[in-house]
Amino acid sequence: MIEIKENPVAYAVIRGSKKYPDIKGKAVFYDTYGGTVVVASVCGLPKEQGENLSGFHGFHIHEGGGCTENEQ
Repeated sequence: MIEIKENPVAYAVIRGSKKYPDIKGKAVFYDTYGGTVVVASVCGLPKEQGENLSGFHGFHIHEGGGCTENEQ
């Protein structure tokens, strides 16, 4: 297990779309030697079998504002 002793350098608030309003969470970013460590905690992910048979989910982060153009 990695122990991070420094404060994060940035964070992102995670919110669902109109289609998935229950999704919420937070991602925090830590500077590390040669890169960045991202720690994300997300709840309310959909359990619909037809959309995600693998159980894996992905996300992306925008600098500044949100991702509203393609919101579902």
